[in-house]
Amino acid sequence: MNARPDGLRDGGGSAWKDYTAKQVFGNQASSLVGMFGSSSKPETVKLKEVEEVEAQEAKSRKLGNLTWNSTRVPAPDFVVAADKIGPSFRAEFAVFIGEEVLKEVRMLGPRRASAVEARKDGNELRRVAFRTALKDPTLAEVLKRWRELQGMTWSPQALVGDDVLETSEQQLPVLRARVQTKRENYQTAAEWFHANNAKKEFEENFAPVGPNWSLCQLHTPVPTPPGVWRMHERKDQEGKHFPVIFFNASDGKYYRNKVAEGTYNHENSRWVQTGVPHLAQEWPIRLAHGSACLPGSSGRKDSLA
Repeated sequence: MNARPDGLRDGGGSAWKDYTAKQVFGNQASSLVGMFGSSSKPETVKLKEVEEVEAQEAKSRKLGNLTWNSTRVPAPDFVVAADKIGPSFRAEFAVFIGEEVLKEVRMLGPRRASAVEARKDGNELRRVAFRTALKDPTLAEVLKRWRELQGMTWSPQALVGDDVLETSEQQLPVLRARVQTKRENYQTAAEWFHANNAKKEFEENFAPVGPNWSLCQLHTPVPTPPGVWRMHERKDQEGKHFPVIFFNASDGKYYRNKVAEGTYNHENSRWVQTGVPHLAQEWPIRLAHGSACLPGSSGRKDSLA
């Protein structure tokens, strides 16, 4: 059976037949009450966490009368962040390119005196990306608008409408990290088989790019969607390891922590989808030695290497 693009597997077809618990388990059926709900055909099984993420992704693909016509490439998105230089605010804009190898391109809008102005910048970039980014991976129109915004000042008349609302930020799903737990109750037999077979199946179908990925254990806090998780780690100043990027082997997606400041705490972390990480490469170099003498106006000579 082939894996579906959305990471799920199709269940039985017309040969599926409903049986009672007693017919399947005999006299042990009474001890299994509550493990399964009412019987249903295992066509496509989606857990609640997956449905919530997909619903948010579908919402993010709408911007007024514009539609992002791809389910494989996340829609453009932005958040407004307080800048260290200021006080000021900037739109942190992200747009994705490529379907086979997904890349995240991030841009910083100009510094603004208010979050409202920064939101206007973010929505301007998002609107241009909705119209052009899927057709133009060079992002020429997006970069053009980004350069125009650097020299623009928004009038009070322009700072009205949906573009300046706080709800216009962060349309893509933001995931919390939590400790994985084993489920005891399932609504259908198909859900039980899906959950118990997922790790084996998806490990074979999806693998992260690059070396040094660690398999997350059951006690490791990971983003909320179910799956087999791997992570890349770093060390903090105290020598403790903490994750900087997660990979879900169940759907092939990468996630980065949008909370980058301070000591890592999984309860405060917020994970958003990102592109395929860059791979470090080694290139041979050759150094050429040389020196020059630069006479100064006072007659002093400085040596330059």
